[in-house]
Amino acid sequence: MIHSLKVKNFYSFREEQEFSLSGTKSTADDQRFMTTSSGKNVAKVAMIYGANASGKSNLLKAFSFLFWFLMHSWKSLEQEQEIPFSPFAFTNEPKEPTTFELVTECKDGTSYIYNLELTTNKILYESLRERKKGDVRFSLMFIREEENYKIYPRSNFSLKDIPNKALRNNASFVSTIRQTNISSFDNFIQSIFYLVEIDGLNKTEFQDSQSTFKILLDNNTIKDFVEEKLCQIDLGIAGIDVEQKELLDDFTKEYSKLLTPFFKYIGEEFPQNRYDVYVHHSVGGQDFKLALYQESKGTQKAIPLLTKIFLTLNTGGILVYDEIEFSLHPLLIQSLLDLFYDEDTNPLGAQLICTCHSTDCMSHLHKRQIFLTEKDENQESSLIRLSDMIGVRNDDNFMQKYLSGAYGGVPCL
Repeated sequence: MIHSLKVKNFYSFREEQEFSLSGTKSTADDQRFMTTSSGKNVAKVAMIYGANASGKSNLLKAFSFLFWFLMHSWKSLEQEQEIPFSPFAFTNEPKEPTTFELVTECKDGTSYIYNLELTTNKILYESLRERKKGDVRFSLMFIREEENYKIYPRSNFSLKDIPNKALRNNASFVSTIRQTNISSFDNFIQSIFYLVEIDGLNKTEFQDSQSTFKILLDNNTIKDFVEEKLCQIDLGIAGIDVEQKELLDDFTKEYSKLLTPFFKYIGEEFPQNRYDVYVHHSVGGQDFKLALYQESKGTQKAIPLLTKIFLTLNTGGILVYDEIEFSLHPLLIQSLLDLFYDEDTNPLGAQLICTCHSTDCMSHLHKRQIFLTEKDENQESSLIRLSDMIGVRNDDNFMQKYLSGAYGGVPCL
């Protein structure tokens, strides 16, 4: 569960920006928010609006980068390989370090603060603090300053338990520990368990769809959920089938060799099978089967999205999704938000963090769930939560005021 993220000098964010999902006493009984085991009130859904190229996707990239860095950096990078991210580019001043602060919470009420300071060449600072339910303050689990590490008693292990060669200046200490049988950081990893869907990050479109289709083939419960929602979207759909086929042709073998470095980067192997989806339509009492590519863009988009939503709701995780409205009707998006709001469909406190251009969805949001990005003449992005603007009321027509330019975050035409 995410409480907040601070990011500085990362892509278009030059100055520190804070993304906070915190609620207030007034939102304690609002179904769009939840009270965690530690007693904090946080939003279940956050939507980021702004003009094209204003920095929306770059904020989501921060989540993507941190997840990869904590989970896969040790396996994905060679000893002297650069860390794959970009600091703010449009300046001739000496490059400052990039910094992150991520605050999370597990289902048992244990909270964490993870701090990271780095360049593309090495990690300058990294630390993890933990506060168990009932504790007054956070306590350090570890701290590293370049090659100097200090492990605190709360972690229940020492540097002697880690092979010296395992420690690298371009890999997260959390990722390093994940290569051992030490389980001290497992709870923290669970608190950041999220699925990231951003174009060009983590997975190719082919790989993402294939992993989704494999899940549908292996899990009838998820397949039934997706089918039920699809039938609500398109009344002509009667069901879906997934077929598995081997990838044996010479072209695919050569293609897999080219993609080996990419799959290593994301910690996976090139798939040996292909999964094809077919959609059944009932017309005049007869069944007709079409390949997925013959279906509408909305149907093609909905199948992997619904699969991810099911997985997120049933694990209490976080779904980070870019341009959720693409090819989907606004009313459909609102029904998807309701899946996160409803305690019956979201009993574990799953969260959705997404970018969106559909202003209709604003009527489904509290002002503490709406974030706006803007980019100035220096190409610097800024982020503000609607509730932090002076004079914004809960009963305002957010969509009307946003489109009129009252809040900013719109293109200058």
